[in-house]
Amino acid sequence: MTTTISQHTLTLTDMPTVEHMRAWWDAMWADVAEQTFVFTDLMPTSLATFLESDLLLTLISVESSVVAAMWLHDLEREDRRVTAGWIGGWVDPAWRGPVGCAALKMGLAYFQAQGVQHMFSAIHIANRASIAMTIGRSMLGFTRVMRYPGFLPFRGVMTDCVISTWRPEDVDRALQTAERRAPQIAYKVAQLRTAQPVV
Repeated sequence: MTTTISQHTLTLTDMPTVEHMRAWWDAMWADVAEQTFVFTDLMPTSLATFLESDLLLTLISVESSVVAAMWLHDLEREDRRVTAGWIGGWVDPAWRGPVGCAALKMGLAYFQAQGVQHMFSAIHIANRASIAMTIGRSMLGFTRVMRYPGFLPFRGVMTDCVISTWRPEDVDRALQTAERRAPQIAYKVAQLRTAQPVV
């Protein structure tokens, strides 16, 4: 799957090489290392653990450089087909702007082509850049649903998140899915805290 923007040819793959995945993973974590509101505490910090989780992953590249990654997690299935999920994503700082936005749109289009009908997003309330990128017609085009209180853990604190949905007609579904997911998150957080050694 390819597209061209600003004289750059973007190529999407759902079967990246190990080298590509490692390069992306290392670059992404180096980028977000000091940012407290990008990834929730439930995001695996090990690539192997991340890949073992139930998700769909795409990497978008310009030549051999990974420009962006987009994945779907907390998947829902009907007749074994993925029909819904929550998006995660990252854009290399050097490509943030029109090219990065186009790369993420490629990811959304790919998931849609695979039959995913419902996509949702939960973003830390302080992550203004991601909110601006995700919500609104000028960017990814998601529709804001609500500010959900204490939805996800960041640095050990259950934090408000902006919930949005890819399809405007899915506002009610997004809210219901968030309500269903909240106790699952609480359970995972409790497990995480139990597993941590006492200092």
